[in-house]
Amino acid sequence: RGFGMGRKHAGCEHLLHAVTQRVRPAFHVFGHIHEGYGTETDGATTFINAASCTVRGQCTQPPIVFDVPARHPTREPVEAGA
Repeated sequence: RGFGMGRKHAGCEHLLHAVTQRVRPAFHVFGHIHEGYGTETDGATTFINAASCTVRGQCTQPPIVFDVPARHPTREPVEAGA
């Protein structure tokens, strides 16, 4: 879900389809499309392009920090020795 020069879509369409239609993770973190640095969401997945360098190779982008909510257990834990 990266964007290249002029905000034209770049990246692998097959990967985008797998992420948005099959896997549907809460977060999808990547960073190869340097000029697409930043975050966006489709309502189900937050896409995080964490590329630290610009398209010219200068490392000027600040890190993207985000919190991942803790999962709640779906079942009771099994007691030791049970």
